[in-house]
Amino acid sequence: MKQNTQYRIAVTVVFTIASFCSSDTWADKIRPLNLQQITKSAHVIFMGECTAVKSGIDPESGLMATWYTFQIHDVYKGAIGDEYVLKQYGGTDGVKTVHVPTSQYKVGETLILFLYGKSRLGFNSAVGINQGKFQIQENTETNTKYVTNGMPALTLFEGMSTTIATLDSNGVQAKGISRLRSNKMDMGEFLSIVKSLVETEQQEKTQQKQ
Repeated sequence: MKQNTQYRIAVTVVFTIASFCSSDTWADKIRPLNLQQITKSAHVIFMGECTAVKSGIDPESGLMATWYTFQIHDVYKGAIGDEYVLKQYGGTDGVKTVHVPTSQYKVGETLILFLYGKSRLGFNSAVGINQGKFQIQENTETNTKYVTNGMPALTLFEGMSTTIATLDSNGVQAKGISRLRSNKMDMGEFLSIVKSLVETEQQEKTQQKQ
């Protein structure tokens, strides 16, 4: 009886999450994506600092939700203002907790986020769960900033002609096979590639309309 109840709960959660996303979006969440796919799947891409986190029952849908507020530093895709509020399914109201496989954010951390478009209920999430969440870090010894979503360059740029500088554990440019195995992308080069991908996508859309 207990197993059947747990099964029904699990199925309900899966179908609830799936209802927030298109079939393509749901597939994106469970398969590795390269940077081009992450960029194309995103409706909004920005660099911002998480300034507030709030969780509770969403008055719009009646579902458990968590709201993350970001102060925007720069926008690479989409049209947003100086502040962006990301509403994700799942969270707690202090009594009930709903666990969902989504990215978590902390106040004070600055990130580069690739977000899907909002669902009909206003929910949203990072592309491919954590794949669209790039942390910004800095090697204090070399004063080098880099970004990472945990994926090595070999996976993140699979099938792409682009090359990018990556850093080793000492904060210096990786060489040889270590360059492909590293998950620390030089921040300047990374943003340059993202901007180029967005520009190419926009040009293709313009050509299709003509």
